[in-house]
Order: sequence, then C-alpha cells, then structure tokens
Amino acid sequence: GTEFFPAMDQGQFTVNIELPKGALLEQTNEVTKQVEQVLAEIPDMDKMFVGVGSSGTGMDLTGADSSKASINATLKSLKERTRRTAEIVDDIRKKVALIPGADIKVSEVSSMMGGGMGSGSAVAINIAGPELEKLDQISKYVQEVVRSIQGTRQVESSISEGRPEAQIYVDRDKAAYYGLGTAAVAGSIRTAIEGKVATRYKVGGEEFDIRIQFPKESRQNFEQLKSIKIIAPSGVEIPLIEIARIEIKEGPVSIEREDQQRYVTVTSDIFGRDVGSINKDIKAKLDNYSLPSGYSIKFGGQEEQMQEAFISLFQMLLLAILLVYMIMASQFESLVQPLIIMFSLPLAFTGAALGLVITHRTLSVPAFIGVIMLAGIVVNNAIVLIDYINTLRKNGMERYEAILKAGPTRLRPILMTTLTTILGLLPLALGIGEGAESQAPMATVVIGGLLSSTVLTLVIVPIIYTWFDEIALRFKSRKKRKAVENFAVQG
Repeated sequence: GTEFFPAMDQGQFTVNIELPKGALLEQTNEVTKQVEQVLAEIPDMDKMFVGVGSSGTGMDLTGADSSKASINATLKSLKERTRRTAEIVDDIRKKVALIPGADIKVSEVSSMMGGGMGSGSAVAINIAGPELEKLDQISKYVQEVVRSIQGTRQVESSISEGRPEAQIYVDRDKAAYYGLGTAAVAGSIRTAIEGKVATRYKVGGEEFDIRIQFPKESRQNFEQLKSIKIIAPSGVEIPLIEIARIEIKEGPVSIEREDQQRYVTVTSDIFGRDVGSINKDIKAKLDNYSLPSGYSIKFGGQEEQMQEAFISLFQMLLLAILLVYMIMASQFESLVQPLIIMFSLPLAFTGAALGLVITHRTLSVPAFIGVIMLAGIVVNNAIVLIDYINTLRKNGMERYEAILKAGPTRLRPILMTTLTTILGLLPLALGIGEGAESQAPMATVVIGGLLSSTVLTLVIVPIIYTWFDEIALRFKSRKKRKAVENFAVQG
C-alpha cells in the first residue's frame, strides 16, 4: 500500500454535531448531551471540551449558530490505553450514528497540514464545471461510489445545505412600461430592506450615518416583500409584485472556484486501509462514468500530495545512484567494477519491500527516504568485497581463489558494520512511543534492505564479478588474436 505520510496517534479527536437549520439551542444541547454520554462511557477518555452554539472551528465568520455544537476530546496516553485513536474513533462513529435528528461527524485530529483543495482529507475528489446544479448531481454520484469502497468513512460533499432566499425576477417589459429598469428596481428593494446612507450627522467631531429604510415591522416577511412600493419616474407607486416574479429557493452558502471554474469537493476519511489502495479502487469505478461536456474530476488531498512527493523523491534517488556511481568510478579508475557493485542495489530494494510487507507498513515519504539512504549504505559491503578481490589478484592470486578467500575474510567486518546499523535502527523500527509511527517505515526499509543485501551480496556480487571478468577476458583475447593476425598478414 501507499500513503503520503503515516498517520500519527495523537490521542485527540473532534465531534461536530449539526442539527437542521433553525434548530433551537436547547435542542442542540440535548443532542450534545447524548453524545457526551457516549464519550463518557469510553474507559480510555481523559477529558473533553464542549461548545454548543458554534461550529467549534474558531473560524466561523457567520458568528454563532444555534444548530451546531462541537466536542474536542483527549484520550489517555498511549501507554495507558489498549486501543489506538483510530479504533476508538471508528467505534464512536457507530454509536453516535444511532442518535436521531442530527448529522454527527467524528474525526481523528491529525498533524497533516498542507495547501490545496481538500488537503486535510485522506480522499478528496474535486469536480469542476460551470453549473452548480450539475456539480451537485455529479457529486452525489461520486459520494455513492466512494461509500461503496471498503474502508471509507464519513463521505460528504462541500455543497452544504442551502439557505432559503427570495429570488426576484423583474419582468422587463412591464418595468419598461413604467419607465423602470432592473437596476432601479434592485436599488429600491435594497433601500427598503437593507437601507441606504442618505447623509451623515456630525456631533462633537464625530459623524454618524443616517440610514433610510423601511420600519422593521414592514420588512419582516414574504408578503411584505411583495408589497414594497417602487416609485416610477412619473411619481407613480407600483407594488413590486406588479412588475416582478418572486420565488423562494435555496441559495448556496458559498461558491468555491479555482482557475475561474466552480468546483465541488467530495471528501472521505478512511479506516483499516491505506490511502493509495482506496483511491485506486475509486478511480477504477469512476473510469466507467461518462462526465458531461465541460466537467472534470481530479483527485486532490493526500493522493495529489503523495504523487508529487514520490516523483520528487524518485528523482532524488536517481541522482543519489548517479553520484554514488561517479564516486566509485573515480576511486576504482574503472567504469565496469562500479557497475558490478551497483547490482547490490536491486537486492536491497527487494529486501526493503519485503520489510514493509512483513511489518504491514505502507510506502510513504519516510519509507522512500529510507530507500534513498540505502543507495549509499548497501554498496559498502560490495565495495569491501570487490576491493579485497582486486588486491588479492594484484598479488598474483587466481580469480577463483581470490573470490573464495575474499568472502570468508571480509565476512566478519561486513557483518559487524551491518549488525551495528540494524541494531541502532531497531528501536526506531519497532515504533514504540507516541509519534514514532512517522519514522518507523524509514528504519524498516533500511533494516530490510541491509539484511537482504548482506546475505545476497556475498553470493550474487562474486557471480556478477565473474561474468564481467569473463567478458573482459574474451574481449582481450579476441583483440589480441586480431592483433596477431594483422601482424602475420603484414609479415
């Protein structure tokens, strides 16, 4: 599996409660108390902070909302509890789902931060297009697809429940009959409902706005809106309903755009599976969906961040391999022998992959950094072995004898350096303690790569060395034969 960064167990989670719009504070508080009771029954709970009448984000620009509540909860330390935060959160989700009359979302607090659309979500699918209604339809289909994938939790769309609003459609022909334009009608309505600053009143060096608007009792309901009088240029007062059609509809709370296009984001939390596998399954199902013209689907969030990071890290890996090869080529004064040594890298990468499989860890950014580290570490064993073989052959020993002697002789220092590195990384690979999950994959990759490369280097590298030496000898003998033949012809 793959993920951008391993999830860290911080022992914190949030519960966001939302009742239907217009719910009274007492109703919201009653539901919140039921959620509190569920949390209080969890033995691993340490403390919680409850806020009723707000979203709990601290960034709600619309002010207090009586239909919303939030709970910020902290669990006991990892040593004192038997379950991880993700398991506790998933258990709470199942329990609060039985509480009627409210939309309740439980989310684990994560240290993952970043920019971009839906960056905080494990799954974030961005749907772009011109019409909000069509985006809503597509997003509902995408939500159903995401819900059908094993491991997804709390699938939702960024299109929130709309607020009722009065939409006024001016009949241009009727308005023109009275000498009115759309702007004049809109201005009159704005003055009546919102008011208009006519002048300022100055007292003691301070200025106060004098706002003209209808009295409060004349602008409170839909019927009063219909009877607002619009004054025509001729001085005639015309009721708004005479020249306009008024409809009550739900309007969007917010409209999001990127690159001058409207977009909707479908997000989901995950549990029990890695980000890469879940997104792969979602893509496979969405590939069969025919999008209308002008609309597009793009995966954002951790999937987008992961792809960008892996491309950069792969380029770094290639650069690391090139630099290692250049250093060895300059020291050996040969282009072939460093190439023989580089054959130990695939052996290490195989061990790194097996290490992740055995420990059930994913390929993430820390794990990829471990792979880059391996490019410089695992070649050491092959360098020690090949260098000693070359030394023995320079002293007059045959190739076969030199290989048989170099292996056992260099085995002890190779094992010493490998074991000291592995033992030094072992506590990190075990992932003991809070926050250790972030570095454990890197240590796992390095340990797995070192183990496989150490065992196989002593067998594979001498074989590769023999093959290349045989090719070199044949090339030299053929070159020598040609030289002799040319000398004989000239003679």
